[in-house]
Amino acid sequence: MSLLVALVRKELRVELRSLQGTVAAAMLVLALLLLLRFTLTNDEIAQARLAPAILWSVLLFAGLGLLTHTALREGDRGTGEMLRLAPLPRATLFLGAWAGNLLLLSGLTLLAFGFYILLFENSFGPAWPSALAILLLSAVGVSAAGTLTTQAAAPLPGAWMLGTLLAIPLLLFTVVEASLRAGRALEPRSRLVVVEQTSNGGGGSIWPLATLVGVAQVARGHGLALHMDGARLLNAAVASGTAACDFADPVDSVWLDLSKGLGCPVGAVLAGSDAFIREAWRWKHRLGGAMRQAGILAAAGSWALTHHVDRLAEDHDNARSFAQRIGSIEGVTILNPEVETNLVFFDVAGTGQSSKDVTARLRERGVWIGANGPTRMRAVTHLGVGKPAVDEAGELLSELLAR
Repeated sequence: MSLLVALVRKELRVELRSLQGTVAAAMLVLALLLLLRFTLTNDEIAQARLAPAILWSVLLFAGLGLLTHTALREGDRGTGEMLRLAPLPRATLFLGAWAGNLLLLSGLTLLAFGFYILLFENSFGPAWPSALAILLLSAVGVSAAGTLTTQAAAPLPGAWMLGTLLAIPLLLFTVVEASLRAGRALEPRSRLVVVEQTSNGGGGSIWPLATLVGVAQVARGHGLALHMDGARLLNAAVASGTAACDFADPVDSVWLDLSKGLGCPVGAVLAGSDAFIREAWRWKHRLGGAMRQAGILAAAGSWALTHHVDRLAEDHDNARSFAQRIGSIEGVTILNPEVETNLVFFDVAGTGQSSKDVTARLRERGVWIGANGPTRMRAVTHLGVGKPAVDEAGELLSELLAR
């Protein structure tokens, strides 16, 4: 027991000596709660329903980050390695680390709960003592799992991101929950949740299948349909190795563009249940979408699906090559450094030029890159742009932005 107490004291001293991780976690808790308070619904009923999810998400997001920070500090100081080499029982070492982390996480829980009560005006009502007790009990399991995971991953590159990455899906599901209307008489009813694969605003990032399944569970738990805007669904399939049908399985309907990377001049495919497609067909005609002799377009789509899917990997390689080239230009910042598919977002603010001016000068030289904000730009690789053209665009951009 005395050895266990000594290990707990050591764990607390490591973290509390500088308070760097603790203060950062506390500030992150406050920032996330402020973000959720002022950007999500103001409906009191919805807040009461979402209170547990909000607190859980925030605590996992900040708490796992704190535990990761503590494990990394031990690695930097070498204390963890010395303890592992000492003739001490492994179970005692784990219990000491877990107990120390439990105390840290419990303190963070009390702080987060206090912030929540102040910002959300105690949406728990008179049940707040029970809610706090449940949160403190849950800290037991979270600290145990977090201790095991963070200590095992501490020696790995990028381990400092582990806690954040583990909690991001839960935070995402909370945002989905909070975006749903509570069903008040004066509000339109929520009917549909839409995801875009890949995410344009996310820099062409891929929705992981597990995250899609989680969003689908939230949607169906509220009786909502889930639609996938599959603008670049096949890009996601090729880049991730996950079949397009697997990405589509959790959703109720999916839209697949045949243009963009597949190279068709026009066209798309809508898929769903038999009843859904019959109704969609009816609405297509109601809204003037009937087209006679459209077989030639269908033929182009059929060709593209047969011959142009696997080659999407070339577009992804070209996008990464382009990002690497322009990322070396002084004043240019790549906004999605981990280029997953065929989109590259970058900012030219550091060059002192506007995206509008850069776009105009590029078009004079035969290169089309869109402006996506005052200084932000968006480049897309596709069937019509090969590697030589991508290299030429990178060199031209370097020339135009040279100081």
